Amino acid sequence: MAMCVEKRSTLYDYGGKDIIFVDANNQSIELELRTTVGEALTTKLVNTNIEDIKNNYNNHKIIYIEYDPNISQEDGGVSIVDLASKLKFYNSFVRNDVQIVYKSIFNNQSEIDKIKNSNLTMIVKITKSDNPATISKSDGVYVIEGNSLKELDKSTTMFILSIYTNPKDRYYLTI
Repeated sequence: MAMCVEKRSTLYDYGGKDIIFVDANNQSIELELRTTVGEALTTKLVNTNIEDIKNNYNNHKIIYIEYDPNISQEDGGVSIVDLASKLKFYNSFVRNDVQIVYKSIFNNQSEIDKIKNSNLTMIVKITKSDNPATISKSDGVYVIEGNSLKELDKSTTMFILSIYTNPKDRYYLTI
């Protein structure tokens, strides 16, 4: 599967675009982003980078998405749903052995702790904060944050672009 862009194009060449095209099984599919590529690239990365995010994502079989279930759509809930749907889309073509899980599917805290403490699990915490668009990594947990819906859109889009970007080519749009 590869993005439909010129062979040497980089994310920076698509700064004003909020749609990227993904070739999946010889069919071109539009992937609409919640912000432009350029805006997503303004996301501050702390203790991580595109390659690290992609490699960690591809080396885990469980992605545990942690978020405040009371967050309204206007405050970032829509960013969370968008991230999850784009990860599931990616998994359906590239990593169909990966499961995206949330707190709500477990019966008790003990089950949640078991999943979160497993070496098979990558933890992605999405939170509304006082910071502009930021993705940080601390103790193996990726924190995607922003102080508004727009800033959360930037940071979740950057996370998505990290997953869909080939780390060997640095910023080339291939998966």
